[in-house]
Amino acid sequence: MQCNYCIEKTSQILYNNVAGYFTTFYIWLVGKEGRNAMNRHVLSILVDNQPGVLSRVTGLFSRRGYNIASLSVGVTENEEVSRITVVVFCDDADCEQITKQVEKLIDVIRVVELSQERGVFRELALIKVSCLGEMRSEIISIADIFRANIIDVSSESVTIELTGEKSKIEAFQELMKPYGIREVVRTGLTGLCRGGRPIKKVKAED
Repeated sequence: MQCNYCIEKTSQILYNNVAGYFTTFYIWLVGKEGRNAMNRHVLSILVDNQPGVLSRVTGLFSRRGYNIASLSVGVTENEEVSRITVVVFCDDADCEQITKQVEKLIDVIRVVELSQERGVFRELALIKVSCLGEMRSEIISIADIFRANIIDVSSESVTIELTGEKSKIEAFQELMKPYGIREVVRTGLTGLCRGGRPIKKVKAED
């Protein structure tokens, strides 16, 4: 009886351990696939510089249920053309579908996805940080390391201009938190194709 009990107990422990290993592996696998499926996609959209174009483009994303993570808009070298840079997190198939639908909109000239390999990206941030006494020199030293610029100084704060990738800006913000961040404004990500060709001459399959 005692031997049977030991065998049964051992079998139960082995079963629980194996089941635990498989559960852990499954959770890791699903999580990994989920992270891979929801990639960051940066869409560079050339549009006619006309009223209502931006609302039509952003409205398409909202109607499809996609949250725009970042949005920047500005006129190009041609005053009649504006560039909209949109950052969205979705899988590759959804991004391809969105791109095709945006291209069909009125006043849209061209849509190109800027991958990490084919694009160069920057974001501008203005960060106002509290500083008193010796803190000022410490903050300025950290800003110098990040190649940031001090653009305004008062008796109680400094305003810092920082340009770079999202990870660089967020790392700088983390270092500024102990001093006390009063305000932050960010432009959103913007980018261009690498090389000499403008976006209007870049083929989608490149």
